[in-house]
Amino acid sequence: MFIGMAVSSLQDKGLWEDLPVNLKRKIKQAQQGWDDIQLTREDLDSISDELWEKIAIELELG
Repeated sequence: MFIGMAVSSLQDKGLWEDLPVNLKRKIKQAQQGWDDIQLTREDLDSISDELWEKIAIELELG
């Protein structure tokens, strides 16, 4: 449920399509919750600095 809300929020803000394909695939596969996601440093590094900044601004994280 929480993953669905996070995906919807990213989609609403136009950020979902900018995420790397492999990362989107992992997020979609984790249907039960965040504990099901096995993210690696490589996964997180695949997100550009520009996109991280957009995410932080849109989600009011900083």
